[in-house]
Amino acid sequence: MLAAAVAFEQPHIVPTPAKADWQLDQCVELKPELQVAMSVVDDRQREACADWFRRHAKDAFGVDWKVTSWTHPSGLKDEKYVLHVSAGNITVGAAGLDGVRYAFQTLRQIAMPKRGTLKVEGWIAPGCTITDGPKMKFRGIHLCWFPETKVSTLERCIRLAGYYKMNTVVLETWGTFRSEKYPWWGWKDGAMTKAEIRRLKELLEVAAWIKKNYTVKTRINTNGLADLIWGTDTAPWLEGKIDAVSVSLNAIDAEEFLRLTRSKFGI
Repeated sequence: MLAAAVAFEQPHIVPTPAKADWQLDQCVELKPELQVAMSVVDDRQREACADWFRRHAKDAFGVDWKVTSWTHPSGLKDEKYVLHVSAGNITVGAAGLDGVRYAFQTLRQIAMPKRGTLKVEGWIAPGCTITDGPKMKFRGIHLCWFPETKVSTLERCIRLAGYYKMNTVVLETWGTFRSEKYPWWGWKDGAMTKAEIRRLKELLEVAAWIKKNYTVKTRINTNGLADLIWGTDTAPWLEGKIDAVSVSLNAIDAEEFLRLTRSKFGI
């Protein structure tokens, strides 16, 4: 009775979808028995899309939905999607996994906890049909790791980037490596100690998790000395986890670069 009596204000979706038809007087309870149907144009991704949607619905809403298939709508390409929410069912149409992820993030944004309870006992959403697709291919944020920056803050920003349908995160360390041998290398209170540097492989696993669960691409900005510093080929560490690496020399020639960085490796 409580859910049926709810009247919604129009949700604010970020970014604003291309088209949204709202039934704000219709309250849909996101309960386990809700019928969820999915249409994916790329048949090869159908099973993976259904599994991804089901797993994340369980994490976000605490429901274990069975996702069935239906005939896909025409005209859905690249990252476009159609999300329909109505009493008793949710349908998702997309070209592939990227579109399914965006549809799910939209569902997360319009859903809210059931009202009139002291703690979260379920989720509700307004009836709607939303058709959307990114207008720009590159949608990203540039995160700088300063001495005062907490790793948890960077992690939160990356998660929010996925939530708001960005697809690129550029992570750049601004002199935060604290070198005992070369103290002039970075900031005096740099957060990247030897222990933090050793966590790089663990951070790459985080990047792999992000790549699996969000449509976010990760790019690392570096001065290009990783192989020399580690004494091994570091490129395989990045395979399948990091999408791009930018080497920022920040100098007009090799001699100027050496003068600025004072690298023990020379030119």
